Formats: sequence, structure tokens, C-alpha cells
Amino acid sequence: MVSNITGINRVAWNSIWKLNDVVDDLGKSIHAVRDLLQPHMRPEQFQALMFAINRDYDIPHFWDSMSPNQSASKEWIGHELGKVKFKRKKKKRIQLVGGWFGFPLINILLDIFKGDLDFIENIDLDENAISVFHKIANEKKLDKDVRLIGTCANFLDNNPRSHTLDILINTSSEHMPPLPQLLKDKNPKMGCLYVLQSNNMHHLEEHINCVNSEDELAETSEITDVLYKGNLTMANGYKRFMVIGYQ
Repeated sequence: MVSNITGINRVAWNSIWKLNDVVDDLGKSIHAVRDLLQPHMRPEQFQALMFAINRDYDIPHFWDSMSPNQSASKEWIGHELGKVKFKRKKKKRIQLVGGWFGFPLINILLDIFKGDLDFIENIDLDENAISVFHKIANEKKLDKDVRLIGTCANFLDNNPRSHTLDILINTSSEHMPPLPQLLKDKNPKMGCLYVLQSNNMHHLEEHINCVNSEDELAETSEITDVLYKGNLTMANGYKRFMVIGYQ
């Protein structure tokens, strides 16, 4: 698995997260210790953090995106997706559904597929999250042969790229309707690979589509050709489930 994909070590992340419990403005507090924090972060992540702070974005959510739990769930995708043997050798077209800030998952996808990528599109409802995504992508100075596209939209809206995908990744299935409803009228390409994660955190109001097992996730998503399914117990005691396969 990729190490330190979030760009910040666990001790530094936990120290700032604990600070979030006792201050009114996490962004101002981070800005005050930015010189101490910078050596512990990847340059693009640090610049994106300062970008978000200067625009008064939701800093606790951005910081949460770099948590050890988030890191573990994205590393898990990399570990299992990297084992998939694709039938056709071609540059992959990938969409992230509700992809939030896009990173660190995109770092993993870039590592797995190397130059075999046409585009990665990150779709999210949060305009600020997409702005941060663009900032990180620009700071990384990626090869122009890989298109990183940030789209602020509802995935249910029409999107011409949705008909051309090789891989669709949804790590936030608990926040949205089951996959068959998401794909209604999308006309996904035959052979599109689905990488899906959900959890059993039913107590959160925003979680409208939790599941209790990886089998339930596969069933509700109508994944009939399962390449991988499993679960991961997170630090908070809840389980995250993952299914990789075809409909």
C-alpha cells in the first residue's frame, strides 16, 4: 500500500484535530502554526490548505479528508484495484462520484495506472471542495496527458463523459441512492468497472444509504460479477465495506 498518501503524518494530523475541539476557528489556529506544520505536509497539500484558509472555506472538513481513516479507506482501494486485470489495454477514463477534494485518492490512481489514463473527473456538489481540488491539481503540475477534471454538479445531472467510463468510483455510497438509481438514464458503457464503498454508520442523518455488509452493498448495487468484496474495521469501531466488480 502507498504510505502517507494524505501528505501528513498521523501525529501531526491528530494534534490539529484535537485542537478543533477547543477552538472556534480551526483555520486561524492552523494559520498561526503554519511554519511548524509545513514540514509535515506535502507541498501541494499545504498550499491547498492555505488556499482554503485564505478563502474561509470549511477547514474541519478539509482536515478530515486527510484523516487516518480516510487514508486507510483510500489505500484499501489502491491495494485491491491494483490487482484487477483489465481485458483491454487502453487509457482509462475514470469518474469519482461525490469525490470531495479528489485527493489523496487521485494520487493512488495516478500511481496505479501510470501513463494509462485519459482523464479522471471528480464530481461533487461542494463548489469549495472542487476549488481546492483544482488548487491541488495545479500545484502538482501533472503531465498534460492526464486530464484532471473538476465538476461541481449533482451526479444525477447529465454528463457526456458518464457514457464513456472505464471505471466509476463511489466512496460515499452512504450519502446517495443505490447505484442503479444513480445510473438511471446514464447509459454506462458495457464493461465499466465499479468500485464502491459504504459503511454501517446508520446514526448519521446525512447517511441515507448505509449497509450492514459487503454482500448487501453488492446486492443493492446490482454488482453481479464481483471481483472483490470485503470490510475494514475503522478506528471509530464502525465498518467500511467495499465491492469491486461489474453489473
